[in-house]
Amino acid sequence: SVSNVSYLSDSQETTLAFTPIAPALISIWASCVLMRLLHKRGFKSPMRRILLALSVTDIFMSITSALQSFLTPRETSRRLYAVGNHATCSYLGWGFTFSTISFWYYAALSFYFLMVVKFGMKDPVFTRKIEPYMHVSICLFSFVTATIGLAFDLYAEVPVGTGCWLRPTDDCDSDCIHKVEGIFGGAPFVLCVAMVIVNNLLIFRHVRGTIYQGIKKSQERWATNLKNLRVSLSGNKRKSQSAANALGATKAATTLTNDHVAKQVSASPEQLQRVKRVGVQSFLYCLVFLVTYSWTTVLTTYRNNTENGGGPELEPKLYPFMVLRAIFIPLMGLWNLLVYVRPRYMALRDHEKSKEHGESSLKSLRRVIWDPDAGVGSRKGGARPRYGSTTTRPGSTVSRFGSTVSRFGSTVTRFGSTTTQLASNKSLASSQTKPSRFGASSQVQGSTQTELTTLTREDSRQTTVTQTESSQADELLSQDDCISHDDFGDEN
Repeated sequence: SVSNVSYLSDSQETTLAFTPIAPALISIWASCVLMRLLHKRGFKSPMRRILLALSVTDIFMSITSALQSFLTPRETSRRLYAVGNHATCSYLGWGFTFSTISFWYYAALSFYFLMVVKFGMKDPVFTRKIEPYMHVSICLFSFVTATIGLAFDLYAEVPVGTGCWLRPTDDCDSDCIHKVEGIFGGAPFVLCVAMVIVNNLLIFRHVRGTIYQGIKKSQERWATNLKNLRVSLSGNKRKSQSAANALGATKAATTLTNDHVAKQVSASPEQLQRVKRVGVQSFLYCLVFLVTYSWTTVLTTYRNNTENGGGPELEPKLYPFMVLRAIFIPLMGLWNLLVYVRPRYMALRDHEKSKEHGESSLKSLRRVIWDPDAGVGSRKGGARPRYGSTTTRPGSTVSRFGSTVSRFGSTVTRFGSTTTQLASNKSLASSQTKPSRFGASSQVQGSTQTELTTLTREDSRQTTVTQTESSQADELLSQDDCISHDDFGDEN
């Protein structure tokens, strides 16, 4: 049994007991606000349904965390403000074990991003093939493990810190309890941490590789086709002066095109900055998960590495970590809300900074929290989103990354069209001044136009391929703006 003698002073006991209350209330409020925002935008996206489950879990966990110092058994507890009994202690133990559901939902959120971005899975497919089994398995595992501890009366006050969890009994000694702790809490935590980190690394690597691959393929295709075109025109140079004029015009135009490609490549650092912002948004959910549970991990690891598992005598040394745990465990709902509204907040701030008398940062934050449309479009937020958004027209989706690739393809196509028109004008002028060579000039002119048209068409097809490859990156950009790719063209 745990000694009922506290090694902490009364002021430390008071701080430890009342510190979690304010963070818990803030987190409950933030989770309710997040559920409101999710409801306003609709639950058609699996991402929003996962965030809804996280919000409900956070409300339950925040209430449990705020009551840990009060619901321990009054007769045996060393906590100064304990007013509970064995039944309330068992509730705390059941609640702490059931809260591992949040581990799994953070891992599920990262897995959803991975399937959408890297493997191109659509929301209907994810909803039909994965999501039902995901929710059932997560809820079933957390409920069953928590209930097993309750059924076998394994919950008692923890030797270090506040609250109740698994403790040795007559039927399950210390070695048995350590194995049960590993199955109920340790293994799920380690597995979920690994999944969250690995999934986010794969997402970031895939998006970065998509941009590099698109630029590289565009360069290679243009370099090959332009080389073939120059060789073809050089072979026809001696046939007529109009062909030479067409070759000169083509060289001038291809020089412009090469300059454009070089400019596009030189602009790649800006694209990489976009990828970095996407990676930051994706990793923020990972960071919330790690920061929330890191203090519990420190306490558990230190106690397990102490002879006989440690006892209340360790509390003065671990007191700072106990206070940090009391602060951060209940705050998970607040971090989830801030991560969710962050893209719209940044878009709104960019818009306000462009004004002569823009609103303050605090006012912008208040707007994105209370107004689901703030920062999404010009209708209410008045800001162009940093990543992706849906416009008021159904079926119209604007993504800055996608539009960059589209503009690149459109510009190249315009260069091809300009070159074709220029070659045509040069050939026409030459044919008018030298009518005796009209036939040869027309033949070479037709060959030149054919080569240029082929080049333009091939690059247009390559642009389409690049846009297709970039669409998966756009999915992540839109997810960062809290808009599922299944909701494009819908302002729900």
